[in-house]
Amino acid sequence: MAGMRVTKPRVALVETLMKLDGPVSIERIHQQVGIKSCDLVTIYRCLAAFENLGLVRRSYLHNGTCLYEQTLGTDRHYHIVCKSCGKTDKVDYTLPDGVEQRLQDKGFSHISHVVEFFGVCQACQQVSIPARGTTVDMPVRGTSVDIGAGV
Repeated sequence: MAGMRVTKPRVALVETLMKLDGPVSIERIHQQVGIKSCDLVTIYRCLAAFENLGLVRRSYLHNGTCLYEQTLGTDRHYHIVCKSCGKTDKVDYTLPDGVEQRLQDKGFSHISHVVEFFGVCQACQQVSIPARGTTVDMPVRGTSVDIGAGV
C-alpha cells in the first residue's frame, strides 16, 4: 500500500477483497470485513484511496450502485450485469485500451474509463413474467389487481 500507513482496518479490507469473487457492493464488503472491526466511513475512504493506487476497480450496476473489485493479479476485464437479478459475469474484451493510449499520445494524463454492459441473463429470461394487462388474485384479501393498468 504505497504511501499509506498499514492499519488493521486496511489490512482487513485487503484480505476481504482478496477473498471475494467479482465486483461487490460497499455494504457487502463492510459486512465481510466485520461491522465491529471497521466502520462504513473507513471502508469508503480506504476504497477511494485503493482506487487511486490501482488496487481496486470501481464498476456500476444499471441503477448506479457502486461495486468494487480488487485488481491484484487480474487482467483488465469488464462485466455484463443482469438487469433482473444483478448477477455479474466477466467480459474479456478490451476495446477501450487503445483509446487510452491515443489520448495519452494527445497529451492527456491520469486517464480512466468505465465500461459496463447490461442485459438479462438466460436464467431470468426463463422466468415467466405476467403479460401486460393480466389480473392477479391477491392472496391476503382475495382482491385482484390489474398489473398492466397505468403502465
